[in-house]
Amino acid sequence: MLARLRRLVGLSTSNPVTAPAVAPASPAPAYGAWTPDAAWIARRRAAGATYADLDAAAVARICAAAPAKASAVVGAAERAIRHEFELLGSGPFVPVDPDRPATRAYQPIDWYLDPVRRLRFPRGVHHKAWNLYEMRPGNADVKYPWELARCQHWVTLGQAYRLTGDDRFAAEIAAQLDDFVTANPVGIGINWTCTMDVGLRAVSWVVALDLVRGSAA
Repeated sequence: MLARLRRLVGLSTSNPVTAPAVAPASPAPAYGAWTPDAAWIARRRAAGATYADLDAAAVARICAAAPAKASAVVGAAERAIRHEFELLGSGPFVPVDPDRPATRAYQPIDWYLDPVRRLRFPRGVHHKAWNLYEMRPGNADVKYPWELARCQHWVTLGQAYRLTGDDRFAAEIAAQLDDFVTANPVGIGINWTCTMDVGLRAVSWVVALDLVRGSAA
């Protein structure tokens, strides 16, 4: 999954960045009374993780201090596994892709659906050829598929994995990654037509993958 994601967001694994042997001549920005040095930078780069992380003890303290909130996160992640979404006042809906059959226990998501008007946007259109007013079906609102394709629920799945250690949540992220790429090849379809949404999706993917990087799934 990590290799797939790196290819999609344009990161290179063949030429990793290495830390400088010595601290840069220009002064580094101060973090309170502490300034990171070259050794700290090297450790961060070698960790393969984002700058914000919590160890197992911290996660346990969160569960003990806020059990209701932790339970709410896990409940939301369970709904994400069932592909039950509620976006922009839509009410609950389950977007089932009519073009792709279920495989094993996974039902492909319809990434092109306006759940309020029950209309689907066309697939297979290159982002450079896209024209909303000419190509949208009826009065369908493109903000609904865009919102779903931001994949912000992946972070919830990642949080649930960290709170419970249950690999199902990590496996769902991997399954949805394959699902999304199959339905939305890079540059093809409405979910590549808004650069802001592409950027927000990249953030969701990076944060979610960081949360589940320790999962065997």
